[in-house]
Amino acid sequence: MNIRQLETFYWIDRLGTFHAAAERLNTSQATVSARIRELEAELDLPLFDRIGRRVKVTLKGSELLSHVEKIVTEAARIQLAASRPGMMRGTLKIGLSETVATHHLAAILKSLNGRFAELAVEFHVDASGDLVRKLERGEIDVSIMGGPIHDAELLLEPVGEVQLIWVGAPELLGQYLMVQPADLAHFPIISFPREARLFFTMKEWFAVSGAQPSSINYCNNASAMIRVACAGLGICIVPEVLAKPDLHAGRLVSPVSQPPLNALNMFVATRKESVDPAIAEIATMVAQVVRMTLSATKVADR
Repeated sequence: MNIRQLETFYWIDRLGTFHAAAERLNTSQATVSARIRELEAELDLPLFDRIGRRVKVTLKGSELLSHVEKIVTEAARIQLAASRPGMMRGTLKIGLSETVATHHLAAILKSLNGRFAELAVEFHVDASGDLVRKLERGEIDVSIMGGPIHDAELLLEPVGEVQLIWVGAPELLGQYLMVQPADLAHFPIISFPREARLFFTMKEWFAVSGAQPSSINYCNNASAMIRVACAGLGICIVPEVLAKPDLHAGRLVSPVSQPPLNALNMFVATRKESVDPAIAEIATMVAQVVRMTLSATKVADR
């Protein structure tokens, strides 16, 4: 019996398939299967029931999992205490919102490469709601996303906020210095999907005056939304930092919103039950990087 076999046992149970565990451990599915066969032979009992493509831990295997988790956790702590980041095996999976990916990914990767030189990093760019679900399922290890986020399973570290603005082509919004909900209700709107935080921000903004948008189309990509707005086909709410190039080039305008749009609060999130103590260290590092880049952006805007 060895730590790799126990680590493999833990991650198959956590992720539900041999394939997902192999990806998490940066190895092949054949290797994962071999480790479990060896462990089952040594323990003389089956650890999993196969249910289609997924697996379920057996009752006896479930009894062993609490012991296995403690061993895997202690092994990770030993690696961390040894101050040898290269000992970390597998792939670190980080979830990012589109805004974070566009403006912070390079700084995050540079910082991680400097501290964890032998660690592979895999970035997942997605909507905040999807990132929360991936984090809960163990498909990613750390996430940087907008909130508010209400989830008892996650640890949240606030890192700053992102300003939101209305944008549209000059032929649509050029006549306005300031806009209220009634001014924009008749324009075609391109919005983030209904489950997205920015959709609720938009609905709340209109609700203040009782106005209702007459036409809303949906898109889950801010860059595509900005392109639609530049073409004069609609207006949208987006993070200001994403629209700056088009605002400076005159392709978009952004009148002052009244009432002001609420800023999007940003968080670095991890699972409370994570067994790898290095994840907490990585999350702290990522939070510092995002704070610094957000602060630098604010200074540049002054």
